[in-house]
Amino acid sequence: MDNLNMKTAGQVLIRTLKAATLCVFLLGAIRTGAGQDLPNSKDPAGMKRYEGSELIGYRAPRFDEYLLPLGPPTNFSPPAYEKSKPVEGQVSYYTYLAPAGRSATELFRNYKQEFQRLGIEVQYEKNAGQPGDFGSTFDKIDTDCDLAQILTYDGADERLMVGQSRDAKPSYYMVFVTAYNDGVIPERLQGRVEKVALLHNS
Repeated sequence: MDNLNMKTAGQVLIRTLKAATLCVFLLGAIRTGAGQDLPNSKDPAGMKRYEGSELIGYRAPRFDEYLLPLGPPTNFSPPAYEKSKPVEGQVSYYTYLAPAGRSATELFRNYKQEFQRLGIEVQYEKNAGQPGDFGSTFDKIDTDCDLAQILTYDGADERLMVGQSRDAKPSYYMVFVTAYNDGVIPERLQGRVEKVALLHNS
């Protein structure tokens, strides 16, 4: 998710067992000008967005279930993983575009620092070049947030991190970073999302 004149989309889920909270952050490379947050959207409580980023996909918290990945995917639809954890509770989705000129490495490092600041323990981490094509497992998020396929097709560059709070009834966080390389773009984002070639460091 490098390159000048591009933005990066991110989405976060937070969730917990029983009284659960799940935040999922999805991040993808986008070339665009200045924009505004999606109407009636808001950031998750406590978690800081990357400075200057724009919220373009949102689903307010509601009771739901989610299969947290703790290993590479073994099936895309329905999603299945080498290792996973089913959770249920208040689940919310957040998708962001990052400021121009930011890299995937920088964005991912920012959320790692947020995990540390909030005392969130990393349960699973996938870096660029490691096995896994997680973007293809997010069909439900894409549908709920009207994202079409902008987060789907960049398995080689994507990064993913799953964390858990230290509370007795924990909250779960999933951060996904990717770049837009192909796929259907929703009409509302036409002209703002373009195919880009990324150079980045893990």
